[in-house]
Amino acid sequence: LHGTGIEIVSPRFLNLRELAGDRMFIPERASTATGIQANRIAPEDIVFDKAEQAENIERMRERLAALNKSIQELDGKIETAETPQQKESLQNDRQRMASQLERLDQLIRRADESRRDN
Repeated sequence: LHGTGIEIVSPRFLNLRELAGDRMFIPERASTATGIQANRIAPEDIVFDKAEQAENIERMRERLAALNKSIQELDGKIETAETPQQKESLQNDRQRMASQLERLDQLIRRADESRRDN
């Protein structure tokens, strides 16, 4: 898709920089090497990739713990909400966080399975 000029970003993409309206976030096309070198992967690249993957999984676990804590805090606020509107707003926030938590948990499980398979 990038090759045809179609920009791909997360639905929750938020850009806080001011850019021209026609500016797209499409990665530069990497030049391809020719011959045998193009198919070689250096051992250190594999090690670094695995280290980055482990670090990303750890960050996801930290985010999961933070979401769990936020949900617990919201549960307390929901119980003590003063108005039905406050309670409904807090319940909507909790539902959104619970959905994020579920997706994040699935991503962590898939990443763990992928690491074990490799």
